[in-house]
Amino acid sequence: MTRKIKLHFHTDAEYFAGCENMFINFLKSQKLLHEFDVTLSCRRSIDYINGFKNRVNSDIVPTSLPLIDISSINVKIDKNFGRFFGLCFRFLQLIAFVRLLALCWNTMVLFYFLKHRRPDILHVNNGGFPGASSCNAAVIGARLNGIRQIVYVVNNLAVRYSSPTRWQEFLVDRFIAKNVRLFITGSQSAKGRLEEVLNLTSAQSLSIPNGIDKREARVAREEIRQIMGIAPEAAVICCVAVLDQRKGHRYLIQAIRILLDRTVSQGFHLMIVGGGPEENALKRLCKELELENLVTFTGMKSNPIDYMYASDFFVLPSIGGEDFPFAILEAMSCGLPVVGTRVAGIPEQIIDKMTGYLVEPANSEALANAIQTLIADKPLRLKFGGHGLERFQSEFNAEVSVDKYIKVYQTLNA
Repeated sequence: MTRKIKLHFHTDAEYFAGCENMFINFLKSQKLLHEFDVTLSCRRSIDYINGFKNRVNSDIVPTSLPLIDISSINVKIDKNFGRFFGLCFRFLQLIAFVRLLALCWNTMVLFYFLKHRRPDILHVNNGGFPGASSCNAAVIGARLNGIRQIVYVVNNLAVRYSSPTRWQEFLVDRFIAKNVRLFITGSQSAKGRLEEVLNLTSAQSLSIPNGIDKREARVAREEIRQIMGIAPEAAVICCVAVLDQRKGHRYLIQAIRILLDRTVSQGFHLMIVGGGPEENALKRLCKELELENLVTFTGMKSNPIDYMYASDFFVLPSIGGEDFPFAILEAMSCGLPVVGTRVAGIPEQIIDKMTGYLVEPANSEALANAIQTLIADKPLRLKFGGHGLERFQSEFNAEVSVDKYIKVYQTLNA
């Protein structure tokens, strides 16, 4: 009997957010599970594990490891002790090489873990680059164990060397660039940026668009609207994203205020689905702008797709820190028109004035214009949504994406 190829996934995220969704595809692919012996590890996070269990129907569960993520610590210090102490801790990071110490700890943990597991192929899933420390530590730990076949997925635009923190990471980046067999991004935009930052050749990187399975709603559209207290005839705008500055919720909320000032005649309502560090600040902004009756924060939901189906169109106002957002693919799969920004791979998903609208990032006025057009024109919404669904079915389904990854693994193991 032929031995299965041992494939190990390592990821690091506080929540089971967009960049984790390919695991749903991997762990439900019978073709992949038939050929590969799959395991998964992650940084210890209750929110992540709960999100994983809610979204992934699999007997394979992540092994939680005691890894350190400095960015998550920064967010918690800001939230619990205030911005002043947060700035003090960030200064300490520069003078005491805190990030380097975290990397050393993470490398040790992953070295011993991978020594026991001994995978043939290591697949690292990082939210960005440099992103999570443990993702780079996984590469170092793998190479110390003699593991050579390493795939490194970057779900964001790589950060250039424009700050003292990034200067400190230069040598580590060189090691990663030299020892990863293949870098993969979701978009051509992210691929180009990664090649620029790490000085990669085109042969060292590959773009594989993310894919998802079309999911059906578990709760009826009318029931969601009734729970939210939204009138049946209102045009509902939906935004599903982690409440983080890079997602640009602030500009979307300001656009709603602009629409209110324009006295748009038709009723409308914004549902913001998700949780994150900006939640309290965004709620305060809604209160300041007197939008509490027009904007609903649902919090984290295990079934965000239900809220998309209950909506009339989708908006993702990202200002940076993106690659190929899964939320846009989910919205397209629901037959929704999408308003997005010209950031990273988003223009590779949305065809302007065919499946939705593209606007410049951090531009509330442009967002308001696009939203107002869709509020006023239901036939246009249906037309754009239909085109988006067709595009999703032909280019962004899960099976196509997983097959491309399987070919990568087969080539590396040949």
